[in-house]
Amino acid sequence: MNNTFDWNRFGKILRKDITDIRHRFGVTMLIMALLPMAVWIIWGLINNVEYICGVSPFVRWGVMLMVSVLAAMVAPSSIYGNCNQKEGGVYFAMLPASKLEKFLSMLIVSILVCPLMTLCGSLVVDVILTLIPFGPYEEWIWNMVINLDMPKDQVDPELQYLLNPGLWILLYAMELLSWGATFIFTNTIFKRHKFWKTILWIWIISFALQIVFFIVFTMIFANIGKMDMLWLERFAESDPVRLFKWAIGINCTCNMAYSAALILWSGSRLKKMAY
Repeated sequence: MNNTFDWNRFGKILRKDITDIRHRFGVTMLIMALLPMAVWIIWGLINNVEYICGVSPFVRWGVMLMVSVLAAMVAPSSIYGNCNQKEGGVYFAMLPASKLEKFLSMLIVSILVCPLMTLCGSLVVDVILTLIPFGPYEEWIWNMVINLDMPKDQVDPELQYLLNPGLWILLYAMELLSWGATFIFTNTIFKRHKFWKTILWIWIISFALQIVFFIVFTMIFANIGKMDMLWLERFAESDPVRLFKWAIGINCTCNMAYSAALILWSGSRLKKMAY
């Protein structure tokens, strides 16, 4: 038997981790799946004062996808919070599977299974709320997907790529992967209050980067008169659609590189973890 990876052994540890979701993350995941209900309640209260409009499927999809990303952020510390602790970590280390198998199971459960279960739960809640004869949900959630299949001749040719569902699935997958990788990595670093410490450090790093970017751009524009203006003129004349496509490509590439680096680093930390 291969001591590094065995499909039978990996299947058993994956089934065990999925079973543990109900005990360690079930209530939290249920609350997350019910969060889209807050949109229905708040919008309904606003419309009771003065009717504005119903909640569009686009907004509802956005809320549900954000909730599923939140599940990927919370799942590592909720299900695998003891992986780097002296007491609980012994149980994690003694599980009958290699460290690679346990880490792959952690990735699948945290980044795929939990977000998917939360998303499915939110969809069920949305369907139930739509069946209610009153309230702000006036159309089915899948109407947005149907609208993406509208005839191409009704859309500006330069914007037709935005109607491709694959584009939005890709962007969502990249965000899900990067946030999941971030919280899996910090789960191997922090001992307690892992989720909130990660949020705190994200705020601190984001604030520091904003200061750095502000100083850099201030220095650039302060000396703009001394710079060659040709590149600015070319940028102003650039095709905005082409620039947006380049931005999407750069964003996906950076997300993949960032996620891969954190996943490899997390796996290396777990491999060297001593209890």
